[in-house]
Amino acid sequence: MKNKWLLKSVSYSVLAVFLLLIQLSQGVNADTISAGSGNRIHFINTKAKSGSDAILLESNGHYALIDMGEDYDFPDGSDPRYPSRWGISMRNYQVLEDRLIRHLDQIGVKKLDFIIGTHVHSDHIGGADEILNRYQVGKFYLKKYSDDRITANWGLWDNLFNYDNALRAAQKRGVTLIQNISDEDS
Repeated sequence: MKNKWLLKSVSYSVLAVFLLLIQLSQGVNADTISAGSGNRIHFINTKAKSGSDAILLESNGHYALIDMGEDYDFPDGSDPRYPSRWGISMRNYQVLEDRLIRHLDQIGVKKLDFIIGTHVHSDHIGGADEILNRYQVGKFYLKKYSDDRITANWGLWDNLFNYDNALRAAQKRGVTLIQNISDEDS
């Protein structure tokens, strides 16, 4: 009786591990547009309709990334600078981080010439710190941010938390951070 239970438990465990490995080994289904001559645009989205996305520009072995999507990081409220607020995304189905990294690895990206954070909402720059820590990045374009610029409290979410995480990662990796675009920066 005990051996039968053990055999059944081991069988289910092996099956679960096998299914997990299949899931992890699958590629990302990104929408890719080819413009010929080694130029492509990759649109990487979450399966949810959260709006979390990233756009990878590819040109003859050079890569750039516009937005990095939602990630698993969010403030727990223990730091007064980063309170837990209504609207902070804590749902894993909205996370793009794993899909984005899998897609970049799948096509062989090692270096990003630049990344752009269009704005500080977590579904746009939440994954910036992970990208900066994982890949070589030449420049990071991200406008300066302060919670003081937001006029309605309901729009604060975890903006400052994501902004600070992205800045820390860029500084730690020595990435050129451009926050006010001038002619020299273009």
